[in-house]
Amino acid sequence: AGLPERLVLPTDRPYPQVADQRGATVAVDWPVRLQHQVARVAREHGATSFMVMQAALAVLLSKLSASTDVAVGFPIAGRRDP
Repeated sequence: AGLPERLVLPTDRPYPQVADQRGATVAVDWPVRLQHQVARVAREHGATSFMVMQAALAVLLSKLSASTDVAVGFPIAGRRDP
């Protein structure tokens, strides 16, 4: 509610006239040491590693888009809550 239809991010090519919803895959190195550090931060704040990484993604998108209105959604299986 009240969010822009599309988050304006710097791109290497113009957005298509009609969004095709296609994306790409990027392999990310996720070393065990980094996983442990994220888990430690999560424990210290009563959160999960997923929540820490989701927050980091939201901060990154906010910085890249110069917007404080950032919404990120993830399909999660097996959840009973909306």
